[in-house]
Amino acid sequence: MNKVKHLAAVAALLLGGTTASAATVSSTGDFLEIAAPASVTNAAPSSNSNIFYFNEVQNYTLSSALTTDTGVLAAGTRVDSHLFFHNRVGGGVNTLSGTLTFATAILGTMSDINGGLLDASDFLGAVGTTYQSGFANRGLESNDSLSFIGDTVTASLVVSQPGDWVRVVTVAAIPVPASILLLPLGLGALGAIRRRRRKPS
Repeated sequence: MNKVKHLAAVAALLLGGTTASAATVSSTGDFLEIAAPASVTNAAPSSNSNIFYFNEVQNYTLSSALTTDTGVLAAGTRVDSHLFFHNRVGGGVNTLSGTLTFATAILGTMSDINGGLLDASDFLGAVGTTYQSGFANRGLESNDSLSFIGDTVTASLVVSQPGDWVRVVTVAAIPVPASILLLPLGLGALGAIRRRRRKPS
């Protein structure tokens, strides 16, 4: 009887599950993931050794067309948004670089030098995070480099101050309920319970 109760508890746990989703998969070089901050300004959060990145709004359906560095995304496109930036501490110049790889393909970036595309896409920002917009050189300058292919973006940022910011928009990664992934195990546990109950005591 105790075994039956134990199997039932396992089955309930497996079938209950949680929602699993993925955004940024991995990084190399000077990139460092942070939690979405309360605010992002042209000076903070700051570091002399890292390009910070965090995930913004996820599974968002564009209500109107969105202009990126390389083209226009049509209204109705479902996207995930991510921001990376380097705000230098103090004077001088830093050069930091690396790659970010996402769970899905990259649709576009916003990195224009005057920050117009960034400003226009701040509605994709993380819930609870405020963004300073409208300042000069919010995006990248001519001595910075940015490229992407498939699900990976490569960047080299040469930063004095204000810093360099880039927003990356990827194909929406539809969250997969863990309960669906674990359903075969749950059904197996329920089957074991049924077989146990059919045995003569």
